[in-house]
Amino acid sequence: ATATLVAPAGPAFSIWSVIYAGLAAYTVWQWLPGQAASARHRSIGWWVAASMVLNAAWIGVVQAGWLAASVAVIAALLAVLAVIVVRLVRSTPDSRVQAVVLDGTVGLYTGWVSVATLANVAATLSDAGVGELGLGATGWSVVLVALAAVLAVAWAAFTARRRALALGIGLAMSWGLAWVAVGRFTGPLEDTTVAWAAVAASAVALVAAIGAVLVRRRG
Repeated sequence: ATATLVAPAGPAFSIWSVIYAGLAAYTVWQWLPGQAASARHRSIGWWVAASMVLNAAWIGVVQAGWLAASVAVIAALLAVLAVIVVRLVRSTPDSRVQAVVLDGTVGLYTGWVSVATLANVAATLSDAGVGELGLGATGWSVVLVALAAVLAVAWAAFTARRRALALGIGLAMSWGLAWVAVGRFTGPLEDTTVAWAAVAASAVALVAAIGAVLVRRRG
């Protein structure tokens, strides 16, 4: 949480409890006899399993201190989640329960990993002693936070027709960026410039998701 200026404060990571609970619920749900014929489950089941394996691998390489490897793993995880998102957007939920359990969980998972990927890259570059290339730590941190906001808008636009998915991504990214702000307003790595940039990015992520869903619904 204090590795770089874009590291979320500690409480941000409690979102994993919600994501893991959702993944557990999805696992049970797709095993039910009534779900066996769901084309939607069949199209993303192995991809979700792959994401869980990559998630476990990421925890392992980070615990081992292999930060460069952790970037490769989390990038692969985000790519797998992107495939799942594309497949969910292209198909219609079989029920509201499926929309909440599957789309909602994948949305939270994808949104959080999107923020975590930027933080992971920043931590790895910092650990490697990469220079600040003229902008300084604050400048580059603002750039990364701005990139997170742009990514949040892109996710919102792409997933707008799947409400639970879009809102899940927006909420998770807003949550992560808000805790980046908290970490920079307080703690050993205080930086109000980055903090306010993160506040703005958090608001953009949330408003973009809600706005995209509302516009799509009216259309």
